[in-house]
Amino acid sequence: MTAKQTSLEWFKSLPENPSAQLKIEVACKLNAVIAEKRLSKKELARRLQSSRAWMSKVLRGDANLSMEALCRLAEALNCKIHIHFEEKTDDFS
Repeated sequence: MTAKQTSLEWFKSLPENPSAQLKIEVACKLNAVIAEKRLSKKELARRLQSSRAWMSKVLRGDANLSMEALCRLAEALNCKIHIHFEEKTDDFS
């Protein structure tokens, strides 16, 4: 992402691979929650009893997360997960 590019513009520029897009979306949301809660990757990894390397992979959108891993992340962040399905559109809105 360039300095002038917004997160949404960057997201829209990614390849149209649905699973890759979902990984990036999850990573973006996790990064936002972590920033909001002022947590470090190191602290989150400690809470999850996992490595900082794995945490970095998750936060880059490079990890295939299981439902169990998502639940553990939510618990470590004291958050709930909400999932919804909606009709596809031509854009990312």
